[in-house]
Amino acid sequence: MKDEQVLDLLKSLRHEWLNRLQLVRSYSAMGDEAAVESICSVYREQASREGRLSLIELPKTALTLQ
Repeated sequence: MKDEQVLDLLKSLRHEWLNRLQLVRSYSAMGDEAAVESICSVYREQASREGRLSLIELPKTALTLQ
């Protein structure tokens, strides 16, 4: 992967996480604690899967599977 592609990927991932945070903030502002807990649970599971992918020591495969 070229440097520019890596930077584009990081930019996209950052944008995705900011969108997720905004969703949590919105549910919180509405007082919907059940939705906040539910979405946080989904995000924790996604982060866990991403973490396990990083352990396989095959970066291109992990990137493809993500």
